[in-house]
Amino acid sequence: MKGPLGSFRLWFQLFATAGFFVLLAWRVDIGEALRTLPEANWAWVLPGLVIYTASKAVHTLRWRIFLGLDRKLPYSGLLGIFLIHNMANAVLLLRAGDVLRIQTTSQRYGISRSELTATVIVVETLLDGVAFVCLVSIAFSLGAIPTVLEATFWTMAGLALFGLALGVAAARFMKAEGLERHYLLRWLSADALRNVKGAVEQFVFGLRALRESKLAIPAIALSLIAWMMESISFWFFGQAFGLGLDLPMYLLIMMTANFAVSIPVTPSG
Repeated sequence: MKGPLGSFRLWFQLFATAGFFVLLAWRVDIGEALRTLPEANWAWVLPGLVIYTASKAVHTLRWRIFLGLDRKLPYSGLLGIFLIHNMANAVLLLRAGDVLRIQTTSQRYGISRSELTATVIVVETLLDGVAFVCLVSIAFSLGAIPTVLEATFWTMAGLALFGLALGVAAARFMKAEGLERHYLLRWLSADALRNVKGAVEQFVFGLRALRESKLAIPAIALSLIAWMMESISFWFFGQAFGLGLDLPMYLLIMMTANFAVSIPVTPSG
């Protein structure tokens, strides 16, 4: 049984990889990208790639914290899933790679999809928002944000804090008890209602990083470290192509780029 299963996984990985390359060719002007490579100074590119990959390793460590310190999940396995999900998000619309991460992790480690949805979609997004607020403050102090964009970035920071407040409230006060009395759920059968309550309970359990400071504080610290590392990697790439921008500007670019990947774009743009 192990043989066929291993063969299936191999073929699945090959087809998935091929699919990602097809999507990449559709979304990116590869010819134009290749024409710029001879102009790059690879002495700057290689350390940039190392730092960028290391930043994803830090993100994976943060994700492991979200999943609970009591779980003995293999870091290497989570890192592989995270890197594949990150590649998928780079070529698919609306961060569809998150769905792949939820599904793969659920199948491999037996964690409920409701809990994973809470950690990947809600907790990560909200605590990234906290890190975003901190980075905006740093960018302002370094003069990296143009005056014309100040209101925009502060508005985004305010929305991030508002979202965090809602998330913390949901994590603390959202309960599965009493759902059977809700008028929208009264028509459900006993089995269906039991499934809904179970999913809600697992979802609320997945929000525990928003309730427990012992999880939230190290997670936010790791978020800041990872995003700063990514900014530094962008600086290395900029040096490789002779852009001549300061590091604070790459901090702004990094924040903008990570926001932009969730927006659908056309193949040409």
